[in-house]
Amino acid sequence: MPIQESERHNHKIFEYIKNADIENLENCVKRGTSINEIEKNRDKFSLLHCAAYHGSLECLHWLLWQGADPTITTPKGWTVSHVAAIKGQYACIQALIKNGVNMNARDHRGQSPAHLAATHGHSHTLQAILRSGADINLQDANGWTPVHSAAYHGRLGCLQFLKTAGGKLDECDNDGNTPAHLAAMEGNLPCLKYILSNAVNTNSLIAARNDQGDTPKTLAQQFYKDQVFEYLEAVEWDRDHPEQAENLAFPAHVAAFNGDLDHIKLLVEQGVININERDDKGGTIAHKAAGQGHLHILQWLIENGADLKLTNHAEETARDVAKRFAQLACVKLLESEVFSDDEHYHGHTKTDLNPYSESKDSVQLNAQQKKDAKSRAKKRLEEMEKQLVIAKSNYLQLGGKLEDISNNEYRNEQNTIKEQARTISELQDILELERVRREKLEAQLDNCRQELEKAIKNLREYETKVIVLERYLQLTSKQESKASKKNPKHENRPSTTKPSNITRSKSQTKLKEREETSSKTSISSNRKNSRYAESTFSKDKYDILDSLTSSQLRELRRAFEELDSNNSKYLSRRELKQAFANLDIRASEDEIDIVLNQMDTNQDGKIDFNEYARVMARNYYKKHSKEDLIYAFKKYDINNSGNISVEELRTVLSKMCRFVSREEAEDLVRKVDRNKDGQINFEEFADLLEL
Repeated sequence: MPIQESERHNHKIFEYIKNADIENLENCVKRGTSINEIEKNRDKFSLLHCAAYHGSLECLHWLLWQGADPTITTPKGWTVSHVAAIKGQYACIQALIKNGVNMNARDHRGQSPAHLAATHGHSHTLQAILRSGADINLQDANGWTPVHSAAYHGRLGCLQFLKTAGGKLDECDNDGNTPAHLAAMEGNLPCLKYILSNAVNTNSLIAARNDQGDTPKTLAQQFYKDQVFEYLEAVEWDRDHPEQAENLAFPAHVAAFNGDLDHIKLLVEQGVININERDDKGGTIAHKAAGQGHLHILQWLIENGADLKLTNHAEETARDVAKRFAQLACVKLLESEVFSDDEHYHGHTKTDLNPYSESKDSVQLNAQQKKDAKSRAKKRLEEMEKQLVIAKSNYLQLGGKLEDISNNEYRNEQNTIKEQARTISELQDILELERVRREKLEAQLDNCRQELEKAIKNLREYETKVIVLERYLQLTSKQESKASKKNPKHENRPSTTKPSNITRSKSQTKLKEREETSSKTSISSNRKNSRYAESTFSKDKYDILDSLTSSQLRELRRAFEELDSNNSKYLSRRELKQAFANLDIRASEDEIDIVLNQMDTNQDGKIDFNEYARVMARNYYKKHSKEDLIYAFKKYDINNSGNISVEELRTVLSKMCRFVSREEAEDLVRKVDRNKDGQINFEEFADLLEL
């Protein structure tokens, strides 16, 4: 029974670590559980092993603070750092490094954490291990370095980092195998290409034999790695038969092989070939020039925008070809332009940039658990700060002296923080000032907009008044001219009336000048309106006010009330004169009398609304007799079809010197075409005249 209870208790404490339950873990240890408790299963993990395996970072920190032994090994010889490297627990590795755990520790096969991280493809974890000072070329029991492990397991990202950190790509293991042998054996083509492209001597690496006499090519053939075998065959063929690289079907490639830049320029500039043209093996001009070391051709291709990332059928870029043929100057040029060891290579990318994403089995904490963990960590930090203050005080009382360097650094840091806070405060004040200034400008802009809208409204009202009075003056001028023609005897009256006639003729001349000035843009329509106005004015058989609509009457009433400044329901001579002055019309006293006499039909010396409306309506809301409409319709209906087509409308208007386009004529027809037949009938023609 006690044995079963012990096993159950042992199982619980490891479950607490798996679930990152730090509180229950503390309680178990306080109740007497060993800080180095071993799990009772075949793995024989300690509490530290379990925390590293599951990524329980808080539990790992707590165990290390409580003095857990990081050198305890499993039956396979794994320390806690080996387990963290296998699982890619980047944060746990960093915690172990900060606590001084040995990163060169070996398991029973002689492998270090770096070997295991490279084997499992955890490049960020591997990076942390190597930066702590671990030996990058440490060999295991088989003579493998981390480079061998990465090449054998196809971990391109780790292989790239190891090369950058100083790993040897031509190191041999106990059986004479280089990383290229292992990559070829397992069919890891991307890793093999990277090794060959970055080796010091590519040809010697391809031809290298292990203790059994096998080259990378023969190993690929033995293990049926066809892609690797074909790639190595192509590389060897290009190396052994450089003269076969010339293909007359691709003259630019031949010129690049021979270093003839002028010939390449001629072919590209005349459009014979494209600068990125490929040959039968997928190679570009840059591939040929890089293989032969023609720097001037590569430089010209770069300046003219050649794509140096294109690959041939062997998935090699121009840089890879230059590396394979040991053209180091070309390699350096192409690296500076396109590639670097930290960029993409052969279409593969490095491991995810987030180091915490390497392990997929880490404990996932919810928001509440994270909050609790942060609060506990903060609490411990405060406790440690208090203990540090007490320790410093005791040290000083015992006669010790603290180093001034740390105090100076702390003081400088605090000064920097204060300076940054002051700068932020100043910037916030400036921002607030600019915000207030912007609000003031926006308020001014709103006021300007309101004033502009008001001015536009007033301008439109004055324009309406000007148009009304100018048209009225046109009408009165025409009527005065007609009256003078009907009564020629007035010219022979006694001399006492001549001055008034002379004055009247002068006023008519001035009115005509104003008429011509105001009607430049619509002279033809004004003539037509005047003709109809004369006919209706001279022989008016009906009261035109009866034919007006209510909206038309309201419009005339509004104009009348604006002129009637004293609201007397009449327009006096003074108000008429003031109206002319408001419109900036310089009318003489005689001209004002003429206008007043024409509008004052009952001769009472003032103008009521009906008198004003009749005169203005004749010009604004003219009516035509049916006979006039029929006569005008026949003028437009050239083919007597009973309808006016678009072409007939354009023809008649052109005879009247009114030239309109077909689109304008169609738009005019569309406005009155109620039955949508594309033509104008008699009723629609009457509506057109009303427009």
